[in-house]
Amino acid sequence: MKMASTKKKIDWLKKQKQQNKPLAEYIDVYGGEWLAKQKPWQFEADIAIPCATQNEVNEADAKLFVENGVKYVVEGANMPLTAEAIDYIRLHRVHYAPGKAPMLAAWQCLRLKCRKTLSVSIKPLSKSMSV
Repeated sequence: MKMASTKKKIDWLKKQKQQNKPLAEYIDVYGGEWLAKQKPWQFEADIAIPCATQNEVNEADAKLFVENGVKYVVEGANMPLTAEAIDYIRLHRVHYAPGKAPMLAAWQCLRLKCRKTLSVSIKPLSKSMSV
């Protein structure tokens, strides 16, 4: 396996995506294991960041989160967890950040940056946007 910095690997992934090339070629360049047509939830982890399509992560997947020690689930897409999956992880005390929360945090950062850059008055979040 070739050793490379994280930045170099991320740049490689970006280039593959931009050129519509398969990401599976990553293992040929950097090593690892490609899980064709599988979800990655069978591995131990502290954090899971599902970036799937809506309702793709179901209760069976949520059970795998719990079984494999996941402590935090942060949605990286628009509602990838089903209602049953959300109920299951909450029942088992897994911390959950719905897709709106990470997007809201990014929006808040942008809002604060704009305020500093433009010196304009922006309404408080509670009045201008609801979650």
